Amino acid sequence: MKTQFADKTVRWERFTRFKLEKVTQPDQISCGMYVIRWMRHWEGKYNSALTKDWKRNDLINEERECLMLDIILDEENLERERIMKEATKYCNMKNKKKELKGRR
Repeated sequence: MKTQFADKTVRWERFTRFKLEKVTQPDQISCGMYVIRWMRHWEGKYNSALTKDWKRNDLINEERECLMLDIILDEENLERERIMKEATKYCNMKNKKKELKGRR
């Protein structure tokens, strides 16, 4: 931030600094989801509710699914209709396969 505002007079004492508890993910691939989860749920306090249940993979997977749906279903998503058509076609195909398998 100091380089971004180098040519401006900035009163740094006006910024609130937080020392957040260091939290690490239990695997090597979820760091992005942890950052997104932190941004979505952080309450602006040092001991946010976010630090609870950090290592529960089921919560991270649920968060991942919710984020995917938020992106896909967003009205601003230009590919929304195409994705929904393909997903519907895929689900119909899976259901037909189940029906055929059940008849045997």
